[in-house]
Order: sequence, then structure tokens, then C-alpha cells
Amino acid sequence: MSLSVVIGTFGGPEWVDLAQRAIRSVELQTVEPESVHHIHAASLCEARNLGVEKATGEWIAFLDADDELHEGYVAAMEEKIKEID
Repeated sequence: MSLSVVIGTFGGPEWVDLAQRAIRSVELQTVEPESVHHIHAASLCEARNLGVEKATGEWIAFLDADDELHEGYVAAMEEKIKEID
């Protein structure tokens, strides 16, 4: 299982600053995602699409700037995916 995390932001610079919280929650995971991409663009749709283009994982988790992954999220996702593969 390989997971990429895409954190999309748009709007003013305060959203880029706020995204640091989402990025930090990914960095604290016990299982590291294959790739993490923070994209700031003219719209959320554009940011997510650009992030998907850069992602290398088979699965993608989208986060907004004000989202945080709970501890163990990536590990739990990996276990669930193994159950369905």
C-alpha cells in the first residue's frame, strides 16, 4: 500500500500558514506516507488537481489547511487496505 497526502490551499497567505498544522500532523505519523504535497493555487480544485499530478501513491488522502490527521491514521488506513486487497 502506498499513500500520498495532498494538502490543498487557496486564498490569502494565512491559509499557507495554517497548512503547517496539517503538514505537521502528517510528519507525526508512525507510518510515513509515500509522498506529501502542499499546493497553494487559485482555487481548492486547482490545488487538489495539481497535487494529484505530483502524487506517487496508489491511494490519496486530501487534507485542507485546517485538517489534522489523528495519530496512527496512515497505519490504520494501511491495515484496512490490506483487508480489501
